[in-house]
Amino acid sequence: MVTTPWGPSEHLRERRLPPGPGRSPQEVAENQRQRLFGAMVASVVRRGYADTRLSDLTELSGVSTKSFYELFPEKDACFLATVEALLASVPEDADTLVLARWVAAQPAAAIVCLIEVHAGLPEVREQLNSTVADFEARTRDGLPGGAGFPPEMATAYVGALLEIARLRLRRGAEAELPQLFGRLGPLLTESYPRPPEPLRVPSRRYPAGDEPLDATDHAERILQAVTLEAAESGYVRMTIDQIVRRAGISPSMFYNHFQSKEEALLAAIDTAGARLVAGVLPAFRRAPDWPSGVQMAIRALFNQLAARPALAQLLMVEVYAAGPAALERREQALRPLETIWLGACRRWPQTPTVLFEAIEGGIYHLASRRLADSGPAALRGLAPVGIYLVLAPFLGAEEACRTAKADPRPGPAKVRDPEAVREAALVPLRQKLYVRLGKSPATLTQLAADVGRPEGLIRTHLEALEQADMISRATAPGADGEELYRSQAGEIDDEESRRLSLSERQQMSDLIRELIDADLDLSIGSGVFDSRIERAFIRAPLTVDEQGFQELSHLHTRMLAAGLEIEARAKERLQRNGAAALDVRHILAMFEMPPEAPEEGGPGPGSHERPRQPGKSPGPLA
Repeated sequence: MVTTPWGPSEHLRERRLPPGPGRSPQEVAENQRQRLFGAMVASVVRRGYADTRLSDLTELSGVSTKSFYELFPEKDACFLATVEALLASVPEDADTLVLARWVAAQPAAAIVCLIEVHAGLPEVREQLNSTVADFEARTRDGLPGGAGFPPEMATAYVGALLEIARLRLRRGAEAELPQLFGRLGPLLTESYPRPPEPLRVPSRRYPAGDEPLDATDHAERILQAVTLEAAESGYVRMTIDQIVRRAGISPSMFYNHFQSKEEALLAAIDTAGARLVAGVLPAFRRAPDWPSGVQMAIRALFNQLAARPALAQLLMVEVYAAGPAALERREQALRPLETIWLGACRRWPQTPTVLFEAIEGGIYHLASRRLADSGPAALRGLAPVGIYLVLAPFLGAEEACRTAKADPRPGPAKVRDPEAVREAALVPLRQKLYVRLGKSPATLTQLAADVGRPEGLIRTHLEALEQADMISRATAPGADGEELYRSQAGEIDDEESRRLSLSERQQMSDLIRELIDADLDLSIGSGVFDSRIERAFIRAPLTVDEQGFQELSHLHTRMLAAGLEIEARAKERLQRNGAAALDVRHILAMFEMPPEAPEEGGPGPGSHERPRQPGKSPGPLA
C-alpha cells in the first residue's frame, strides 16, 4: 500500500461518492480527479511512470475508462495535472525545513515530483522547473547579500538540497531529511558568504566538438548510438529502432548485447562516466596542491562537458528521465570524482560529510540547469562558480574567489612549491627506509647504499621517522662511532598501546595512513593495482557490541600472524627456485566510527576495502 496525499492507495476506490441525486457534475468530476491523482502517485511509485498503464489507474481509482477520457485526453495529461496538484500542496513560502518535512511526510508524492517527473513530457518537467526557480529566488533573497548574491550560487544551493533529497528517497531514508536539512541550511549559509568579486572570467568560446559514431565494436557502437540518440530525441521518446538505425546494426545484434533500451542506457552511463572521469582526474593529480587541483579539475569538468554535448546531455539531463536506476548508475560511474572535493578531508577532518554531498549535488545541478537553459557552449562559464563552491568552506571567500578567477594557463606562477615537491618526494622513500629497517638495523651509509640516494636526503627521512617514534638510533659497535638505526615498530600489543598517550597513538596512525596512501598512489598510478584479479580491496561496515569489537581485534591479529607465516614460506621457495619476488602490501584495519558519521547503506557494488587489527594494535607494519 502506498500512502498518497489523497489517501492510501488501497482505499482510493472507497472514496467514491455514493450514487444518487444531489451531487453536481463538478463535484463528481473533482472526486474522480482526486482518486486518479492518488492512483497515479501509487502506480508511478510502484512501476515507474513509463510502465504505468491506463488500466492501472482505473483499477486503483475505481474510475471507469469512459470517465477517465471525459476528464483527460491521455495518460500524460493526467500525469501533468497530478504533478500540478502535488506541487500546489507545497506552501508557496516554504523554506528548506518545510520542504524537508513535506518530503518526509509524503515520500511517494516527493518521488513523483523530484524523480519520476522527468519521465514525463516537457510540459510536466516545466512545472517542476518553474517551482524550483521560484524557490531559488526566495532562497537567494535569504542568503548573505540578498539580491546581490550570484544567481548561480542560489541555483547550486537549491540543487544541493534536491540531490540530497533524491538520494534519501531512493534509499528509503527520507525520514532523515528534516534533521539533515535543519543542520545543512545554517552550514551552507556559513560556508558560502557572498563572493567579494563577481565569479566571472573572460574565456574563449570554443565550439562543441563532434561526437562521431566511429566504434568498430558492436556493443560500443550501440552505446555511442544511445548517447547520441538520447541527446537528440530524449530518453523518453528514444526507441530501439532509432538506436539500431543510428548504430547501423540489426535489431538482433542489439539484442545480442542488451535486453532493452533501459539496459543499454545504463551501460552508456557507465561509459560516459568513465570518459568524463578520465578527462578530469588527471588534471587534478597534476596540480601542485589541493586548491590548484580543484581549479584545474573543475575547469576540466566543464570543458569536457562543453566539448561533448551528447555526453553532457546524457549524464546531466537525460539520466533523470531514466529514473532511479540511472541516477544510481551515474553515482557509481562518477564516484571517482569525489576525490576532488574529498581532498579537503585530511586537512579539515571535522567537516560534516553532508557538505561534500551538497557540493557534488550543487555542481551537477548547475550543469544540468545551464545545459537545459543555454546549451553546452555556456557550460565553461560555470567553472569559477564550481571552484568557489568547492573551496569557499575551507579557504574562505577571498582566497576561494582569487583561485576561481586565477589564470588557468601554465606559467611561472604554476611552478610547484619546492617545499611541496620535497614533501611529496619524502613519502615513498620514507616508506622504503621504514620497511628496510623493519627487516634489520642499518647505518646511514648502509641505508643510502641500499636505496641509492644521497646520505643528506636519507638523514632527512630518518629524522622524520625518529620524530614520529617509529625508529631509534644508537652507536653501532665497531663502526667508528657511526649510528645504527633500528625500527621501533612491529606489533604493539594492547599493554604497550595503553602506555602511549592519545597524541602518540595519533602520530603513529598518521604515519601509517601516510604510508598506506603512498602505497595506493604508487600502485594505482603505475597501473598495477588492478592488474591481478585476486587483489583485495574490501570495505565492510559492521555493527557489533564491545565483545564483537574485541573478537574482530583478535581476528586481525591472527590474520597478521598468518600473513607473516605465508611470507616466511614464500621466502624459502624464492631462495630455492630463484623466481622473481613480488612486492605486495598486506593492510589490515579495524576501527570505530563516530555516531555523527553513520554509514549510509552497505558497501556499493565493486566497492570493497579490507579491515584492520587489534589484540595487538597494528603498529606501523604497513
